[in-house]
Amino acid sequence: MKIYIVPVATALLAISQQSGAIPPPPPPTAAQLPVKDTLAFEITEGLTTEVGPRQAGTEAEQRARDWAVNKLKSLGFANVREEKFDMPTWVRGEEKAWVVSPFPTPMAITALGNSASTGDKPLEGEIVYFPTYDALVDAPAQMVAGKIVFIDHQMKAAQDGSGYGYFGRARFTGPNVAAKKGAKAIIIRSIGTDNHRNPHTGNTNFEAGVAPIPSGAISNPDADNLVRQVKRAWAIPLPGSQSELGYRPTPVIVRLLLTPNNLGQQKSGNIIAEVPGSNASLPPVVIACHLDSWDLGTGAIDDASGCGIITAAASYLKKGPPPNALSACYGPARKKSASGAARLMVRPTRRNPMPWRWNPTLVPTASGASISNCPKAQNRSRTRLPLRSRRWGSPAAKTRQPAGQMSARSLQHKA
Repeated sequence: MKIYIVPVATALLAISQQSGAIPPPPPPTAAQLPVKDTLAFEITEGLTTEVGPRQAGTEAEQRARDWAVNKLKSLGFANVREEKFDMPTWVRGEEKAWVVSPFPTPMAITALGNSASTGDKPLEGEIVYFPTYDALVDAPAQMVAGKIVFIDHQMKAAQDGSGYGYFGRARFTGPNVAAKKGAKAIIIRSIGTDNHRNPHTGNTNFEAGVAPIPSGAISNPDADNLVRQVKRAWAIPLPGSQSELGYRPTPVIVRLLLTPNNLGQQKSGNIIAEVPGSNASLPPVVIACHLDSWDLGTGAIDDASGCGIITAAASYLKKGPPPNALSACYGPARKKSASGAARLMVRPTRRNPMPWRWNPTLVPTASGASISNCPKAQNRSRTRLPLRSRRWGSPAAKTRQPAGQMSARSLQHKA
């Protein structure tokens, strides 16, 4: 009898192939694959290093648009171009804030986008404290008129980011509410969960017919201190105010100097790069980021990383080609007025003589980049309301309000 000696692994492999009992190993996951494509990082690093902050409508944003055109052309995209338009431009100026009395203290402050100016001389006034945005909304106008509103409204950290929309109302529309009630200015706690003395900027908006007021955000440590000062001042009777009915607490007086400037209409533009599709009968797909950033940081995450993501995705699809034509849009003005998106939405194209319409499908990415049949303007589309409602007014978000909040009625009693 002949005896055949074979390696055990070979024998097992032969048996498994005949019986099908042992499945083949699964393909490697994305995390297990070696990193070969660094284009997204290159875009993010390049914009951050070579351009830096790039507020919409400014010279810095023009340099960013020039940089983007050169980069996209070097990557081999088709029909790379800049589509120019004019947009309203706001820039910040000098920014200072102090508690004058009863506890003199400097505060770190930054103006909110669209804030009015105090003028060259500081504005001074009594603080009226509101622990939440809703407390300001419910307050009577006589409680606010002629004073400087302070909204505390401390944001809580959440993995899903839901706190930003709910607590961000203090910035989005808090100044508008305060202005309608006659406030001379407003300061808010920065919308963030950090503990450093870098205040956070962001846009605020005023309704038509409402005169903008000076509006700023103070850092979280400064907001913590101001809350303590307000509560301590409440326990100090104003001289001569004591009676059988009680006393009037000592007011906290704050001085503000904010000198932003509206430059009017300035030049901006969308940067477009295309990937031709293989089926001309299919509608084009637009993937978009916003090229601009606020002036207080490099804009690496918001939104150079989004531009890196969509560029890497488009570059990968360029190898195809994809069935649908693809347009990558670096849109400006996301931080101000979405002017770039509005321009892109209404302009006719050679392929499509009819302006693009909002697509009911929305796929937001973590960075802020969006993938759909429409540009960045879809962030204002009604189709996003279900997502936005979960972030802005969900019961879960409301439970994250700081403990010990005071109602408007209790505030009136204290005042």
